[in-house]
Amino acid sequence: MAKKSRSVYDSFGYEQINGNWYYGKTEYDASSKSYEFVKYGRYIAIERVSIDMDGGSPILTIVYETLDGETKSICVEKSLLSKKRELQSLLLQGDADAHDGGMKALLHCLHISEESATRGRCYHRTGWQPGEKLAFKGKTLIDGTPSGSSVEYAGSYDLTKKGTFAAWKDMVKNEILGNAPLELAILVGLSSIISSKWGARNLIFHFMGDSGTGKTTSAILALSTVGCPNPAETAKNVGVDGKPLRTLMSSWKGTSNALIGKLDGLDGTLMVFDELSKIEDDRVRTSTIYALSDGADKDRMASPTELQTTNQIRTNILSLGEESLLERAKSKNSGINVRVCEISAAFTTSAEQSEEIVRSCYANYGHAGAEFVRYIVENLSHECVADLREQNLDEFEAALVNGGCQSKTPRRLAEFGAILLTVADIAKKALKLKFSRQKIIDFLVDQQVNSDSNTEIGLRAHAALKGFVTKNAANFVVGECKSWNKSIPCYGKIELNGSGAMCEVAIEINQFAQIMDQLHFPNPSLVIQQLKSHGLLNYEAKKNYRKRTLISDVGVVRVYAIKFP
Repeated sequence: MAKKSRSVYDSFGYEQINGNWYYGKTEYDASSKSYEFVKYGRYIAIERVSIDMDGGSPILTIVYETLDGETKSICVEKSLLSKKRELQSLLLQGDADAHDGGMKALLHCLHISEESATRGRCYHRTGWQPGEKLAFKGKTLIDGTPSGSSVEYAGSYDLTKKGTFAAWKDMVKNEILGNAPLELAILVGLSSIISSKWGARNLIFHFMGDSGTGKTTSAILALSTVGCPNPAETAKNVGVDGKPLRTLMSSWKGTSNALIGKLDGLDGTLMVFDELSKIEDDRVRTSTIYALSDGADKDRMASPTELQTTNQIRTNILSLGEESLLERAKSKNSGINVRVCEISAAFTTSAEQSEEIVRSCYANYGHAGAEFVRYIVENLSHECVADLREQNLDEFEAALVNGGCQSKTPRRLAEFGAILLTVADIAKKALKLKFSRQKIIDFLVDQQVNSDSNTEIGLRAHAALKGFVTKNAANFVVGECKSWNKSIPCYGKIELNGSGAMCEVAIEINQFAQIMDQLHFPNPSLVIQQLKSHGLLNYEAKKNYRKRTLISDVGVVRVYAIKFP
């Protein structure tokens, strides 16, 4: 431990007495007519000052001796020096000699020791540094230089490393490779590293299914690539600033603004949101999807004339839930579908496999992401990764189209596959792991093409309407009807073909809008336009409706006549 010497010109400082160092004050002793050092407490001094690369408060490393003579250290933001009581409380919790009578002297001594403390760098925000030269801020700075490893993360999330990369890799070889959904989980874990710099937007992956399908296990596997995947363990850890760390596995509970706040400072680092059922309001679900995908919430006013400044967040999200993320979204259009990739699968094959994956990930984590980034920084250029992503975008778009994708914007939908394939291609050399590339392509194409949430709004609304009519057949006229019991709502009229099967349903225009809203399709005009483009609408020339008599006593009304071939 480097000791701070006391200048004869300083009234406050440090001195060694009987082999132990103390902080205190030099005072004049009238009886001896000399200056003597009055000790106030065991050694407490600033030995390192880390300047924040992101512009935050510098981090001070304070080293101290306990009353038992043990050497300990804590890290605090420099701003804490102006908060005497908070600093004292923190030091006392660590068994430092920081009593009330000595705090004035201690603060003076800390300022003195800061002058000769070693200088370093730190950062609060993860992710790629701006510019063409590749440098990534993870647990440490990876910039291709030996000094980078001495620049540490001082943020609030648990990016701790534990165990070894070799042990984690052995588990992957034994339990993961060959299982496309679990391989996908690892690629999702690393995907933020690529998409945050080379992607078009933030990607939201949603793993859904009943309890016991391995959703949570897959999320733990994904998080183990970049940091601590165990919330219970994170709760025991503190950051370099001495504050409790925050988990990378959070909950959907909260407003879209609060959820965006959870991502602040996590560029290029995956975040997991569990318990989708916490979002009960469909409109909140929709606004949250857009906010997370865009990386910023709606602009808010800091004052009547000034907008708050918000950091644009570039990272990916892994969502977990038993239901679809998109099914109840209050805006079922292609704009929201290309923001979410829903995966429904049995991720694990047995309880034993799941237990082994979790056990290994809890014992070994935080290494794969660093190895992945280091390979990119030391072996690839910005243009090289950009070209690889573009090639994979072309390849996966073609796979979607050939696989029967009906989306009119398959290239936007292909962004998910392009990023994951880019991760797999780089990881093959960076991690020495050969993922089942074609299996992953086939699996993703099947999920994205056949998932109900990725079909077009017109076809989805058509299928939902058919189910609604079948369920509420008693509320529809069949054949001629002179009058209707007003105590029972009338939704429209069913036309039958020669074999007695439903071939067309006529619904009054305003009633159609109400039914669509009930089915969570808030834009009936868009639904009608797409039904028309698919040849599923019977309409008059230059119109979208027909004039029909549903009930004789009511007379002619304008209806949407939807075909059911």
